[in-house]
Amino acid sequence: MSTLTELFETVRYSDSPATDRREERAETALRNIEQSYGRSS
Repeated sequence: MSTLTELFETVRYSDSPATDRREERAETALRNIEQSYGRSS
């Protein structure tokens, strides 16, 4: 979860743009969280 939080904070609170690479990393981090804790549908 720290990766997802770090990416969010970087884009939200700094001048760093939301790049394609950051988006891919965020999606991967979210998928990993879903796999670890299950998906609530």
